[in-house]
Amino acid sequence: TEDVDFSDPRHLVNRQRGLSISYFDPAPQGDHALLKGIPKSGKVSEGSKQLPAVAVWYDGDGRGSWKPCVVLARRGTAKLLVEWADDRSRQESLRLHCLLEHEDIRAFCRRVGVCLRARTKAESYLRYNLFIDNMPFSGNPVITDRQVVRIHSSAMNTERLQKLKSSASMESLMSEVTTEYNRTINKMVLDAMLVDHAHKDGFRDLDLPKPPRKAAAPFLGTITMPVYDYRESVAAFRQVTFIDQREVIAALESVRAECGKVVGLPMFQNDLIKAMEVSEFSRIQNEQSKTTSQALKRVWSDKLRNGITDSLADIPESGDMYIGINDRQRFEASKLQRFLVTVNLVMEDTLRVLTENAFQKYVDFIHIATAYDVEVRGTKNVSITYTHPFNPEITERAPLFTLELGPVDGAFEYSTPVDKFEAEPVVLFDAALNMLHDVPQIASQVLRRLFLGKQKYMKSVTEDSAMIVAMRASIEEDLQKACLPLREYIR
Repeated sequence: TEDVDFSDPRHLVNRQRGLSISYFDPAPQGDHALLKGIPKSGKVSEGSKQLPAVAVWYDGDGRGSWKPCVVLARRGTAKLLVEWADDRSRQESLRLHCLLEHEDIRAFCRRVGVCLRARTKAESYLRYNLFIDNMPFSGNPVITDRQVVRIHSSAMNTERLQKLKSSASMESLMSEVTTEYNRTINKMVLDAMLVDHAHKDGFRDLDLPKPPRKAAAPFLGTITMPVYDYRESVAAFRQVTFIDQREVIAALESVRAECGKVVGLPMFQNDLIKAMEVSEFSRIQNEQSKTTSQALKRVWSDKLRNGITDSLADIPESGDMYIGINDRQRFEASKLQRFLVTVNLVMEDTLRVLTENAFQKYVDFIHIATAYDVEVRGTKNVSITYTHPFNPEITERAPLFTLELGPVDGAFEYSTPVDKFEAEPVVLFDAALNMLHDVPQIASQVLRRLFLGKQKYMKSVTEDSAMIVAMRASIEEDLQKACLPLREYIR
């Protein structure tokens, strides 16, 4: 089927000069399985595997014939070392000139045919480009000054390229542009000669590639579009979405507005500027954390519920968004259930952002409050330097905690244990996080006539999340560093 004749010395497959057909082999990697066990180094060792095959043997006239042989070794990916069965002589053979015993003969013929056609096409293009490269430039129209200006403005569009305008590199670039321009003109001339010219028959034996055919101009400058049923598409969309009613859109706007109001609520007092006892600090932070958590659990939930119920109050009982529904099965298949899931996700996202922002501010506050460099040289010689971590211009700040040093049971001790300075801010951090774990979902508050079971709570940031673990470690590190001079001084 591939019309490959090895016995004809004039056939392309038997040509010994020019490009080897092995360069165009589409599947050289597929030989690994066929040649499994055959040495790759080209050296034959005693006891190595041999594969029966038939290969092309050429006589003095270049006429090929198939002879039995065995494959002994591989020579790269394109050649094999074979041993002829008749005289035991050895010779290198192209892989595409050797048919293995267990190889599909049809696949082998197709493979050789593909290589021949690819080589013929490559040679045709090489010959075509050789004609163009050797055509003279004389007589071609030159590039005008306006064209040169347009090339400059299009090509020199960066600061680095702008520097080449006055250098020798620019001259070489323009020389390259001129060469390519003339080559393109010659290509257009040659293509025209191949199509319609008095001497076009002179190129027939050169087997040049045929110029591409231009597509016929369409009768109309339009394309046929399939019929689009707008009403059907709208109906299908409305079956799966709940954002097709103004009441629902108003409810979502109300939810997002209320979430935007609470996303910046503080969980800690981070603007303390005077020193205080640890117990006073603990009281202030606990009160702030409780105030914010209660606002989220009561005020925020109430406002969200009121905004949703007020917006959906006018939806009739037959509607999918009727909030007076009392059928659990109907609710779980309704758009109202998907709407409340969306509201819950928006609330959880708000709670997550609030947690990240509030606790990061607390971490920064501790970092700022402990940014002292203290050097204890003696009981009456202590060097203290403060450097604000975010604003180097600030060099003074009141300490966060106060303490006294006095006799206790016959020894000098601090009025507050040093361990408490290190532990209390971390305890407040963990306590505030726990207060955000039981913010209720509002589905049961909106659906007063439907029993949904036990109260569910929103997912919040947990103690083992990577962000919280990193924040807690940062606080502990800052406090330990700040308390180290206290331990050294008491010694």
